[in-house]
Amino acid sequence: LEDDDDDDTDDDDDDLETTDGNKPSSSFAKGHEGTPMLSLAIAAAIDRQMSPRGFSRAAFVEYGQLRLIVYAHSSVQVDKVHQAKHGIGNFFNKGGLAARLALSRRNRHEDNRIVVSSASLHRSTFDVAFLAAHLPAHEGQREARNAALAEINDHVAEALDNADATVFLGDLNYRLKADEEPTKLDDDDDQDDADAAEGGPSSSS
Repeated sequence: LEDDDDDDTDDDDDDLETTDGNKPSSSFAKGHEGTPMLSLAIAAAIDRQMSPRGFSRAAFVEYGQLRLIVYAHSSVQVDKVHQAKHGIGNFFNKGGLAARLALSRRNRHEDNRIVVSSASLHRSTFDVAFLAAHLPAHEGQREARNAALAEINDHVAEALDNADATVFLGDLNYRLKADEEPTKLDDDDDQDDADAAEGGPSSSS
């Protein structure tokens, strides 16, 4: 999620946080220090929509105008959350946010109570990671986008390492460029191509 809050001037280029899965991430656990009111409002609004569906907020990472919010369903236990962030250049709307969640299954007893799966020594866990990025824009900036992505990956790698699955998303700004005047075949050329593809004659006697 992105907003237009230009007042956030976080000077940290990157940060790694590890929190207990049952507690809010440090952005919220420390009295919302440095968290813009708009970010809190966005998270609270999403919370209200997700809670009736059985989802609760498991991770919240922000850098400047960038936000990554991850929700987990009540059917899974979030044991640990690893978070990281990195900004690109002096712009507070470009960079990457990462969160890795260590998950374990829950089971339902006959009385419908949800409990963590049995035997902690043998409990099956699954780590899922999320990487959200906003890369440089404009045509002709492919190399800048590639370089920014490599820089982000270097700084948030610890939060992504050893994940069983990774979701990569964001405003990546990669684009396709078509010819200014696409070549259009006329009907005769179309037929010739079809004949050639079928192994038939491409010209008449």
